[in-house]
Amino acid sequence: MKIEAAAPPLCQSTGVPRNEPPKETAIGGPDTAFRTTVWSDILAAGDPAHPRSRDLMALLLRTYWKPAYMYVRTMWKANVEDAKDLTQAFFARLLEKDFCARLRPERGSFRGYLKRALKNFLLNARRHDAARAPARPSRLRHRRSPRLLPPSCTRSGRDGTLRPSFAAPSGDRRSTAMR
Repeated sequence: MKIEAAAPPLCQSTGVPRNEPPKETAIGGPDTAFRTTVWSDILAAGDPAHPRSRDLMALLLRTYWKPAYMYVRTMWKANVEDAKDLTQAFFARLLEKDFCARLRPERGSFRGYLKRALKNFLLNARRHDAARAPARPSRLRHRRSPRLLPPSCTRSGRDGTLRPSFAAPSGDRRSTAMR
């Protein structure tokens, strides 16, 4: 008789066995720290006339992809797939805006710029998601228009509160049957 070991319980949110640590992505290599970058490389990457600008830009993206990803994972508590998507979108946005062309060493460190830009990008993404999310029922407030009130209610008093009207509308059959 063969006895099989029971499978470990699965985490409900990820489907991964509870005793296994969450798998991180292999994209970006093992380095998770924001490293110091040589300003001449950054300025050359932002200069389209420089012969190695594309290679230097690719090097910058490879160097900072994993640290940006880990920042999203740890500080913003994103799951692996969301963190990958947000990191990719962040770098795509930086490339669209031609960020290296505007950088200057006298304004501060590249790491500081990258961290601030990432934080602002994530704040904007969160605001965008919150604006697109459906409103929660507790936030919805129903206000009746006076035109939509049933005929048996009238507004009375200084505060405009609704009070039932005891006078039946003319032509109401029930009102004549009760008299």
